[in-house]
Amino acid sequence: MNPIIRFVITLVSASLASRVGVSDVTRTRMRVLPNDLDLNLHMTNARYLAIFDIAGMEFMIRAGLGRLMVGRGLRPLIGGRMIRHRFGVRPFERFTVSTRVLCWDDKWFYLDQRMETGRGVAAVVLTKGLVRDAGRAQTVRPDELLRSIGAAGEAPSITPEIARWLAAEEMLRVQDDC
Repeated sequence: MNPIIRFVITLVSASLASRVGVSDVTRTRMRVLPNDLDLNLHMTNARYLAIFDIAGMEFMIRAGLGRLMVGRGLRPLIGGRMIRHRFGVRPFERFTVSTRVLCWDDKWFYLDQRMETGRGVAAVVLTKGLVRDAGRAQTVRPDELLRSIGAAGEAPSITPEIARWLAAEEMLRVQDDC
């Protein structure tokens, strides 16, 4: 199935599903289809990222951010990802992507997403994302977004794994200057 078709199906089903809180976990269920496969007959690496995008959109819609974003002309953007593949996901194998917000700061939301099959966790990804106001060409603070959906609260502390990832990212930024 083309990722855009999966995306549309997820948009519709997420719009009809029960609302979740920002600290909740969503679970997006799918199956590996023939066009998801590479020459090794398992899900191609590029497809993982598309699947994680779709699962992240489900989380945003169910948390109440989807309607707000459409109404205000806001756009979600991914700033970085770190992924660990544990094993290949096979043709026609069912899998579930769990998505949760770990923490946020004054600019970024940090998500933990896991792809699980009946054989265990196939992949883990940490995602750094923000929301841009397209009309004003500026980033919308996470705490402002959360207040807009009635989910205001203290930002959870940056987790140790996020802190280590950000440190590694900073090291790569220095290499950009070469």
